[in-house]
Amino acid sequence: MSIMSDRQVLFMDEVYECPQCNGSLTLPSEIDEAIQLELATACRGDRKIEAMVLIHKRLNLNLRDCKQMIHHISGPGDVCGRCAHKLLERGITYCSGCNSLNVNW
Repeated sequence: MSIMSDRQVLFMDEVYECPQCNGSLTLPSEIDEAIQLELATACRGDRKIEAMVLIHKRLNLNLRDCKQMIHHISGPGDVCGRCAHKLLERGITYCSGCNSLNVNW
């Protein structure tokens, strides 16, 4: 069992690497579809601070991990959050244009 942020991990969190920013993104195992939708809607509505607070409070992640998650949520219309190239898949995906990690919920 490992400790991540200020919470104890009970299930296996998923960790993804982004080749563009050389950062890693940890998706907590307890993130559900309702939280995914709320985060994506807030980010795409230009309410990224609100989304960070939501992640921090609901999932008990540290602010660094919250920022990484927000930074990798795709743009409106299923486009890459970095280069605006059309993404080919939903879910966790890599952009075929710039190879950036995208959380496309």
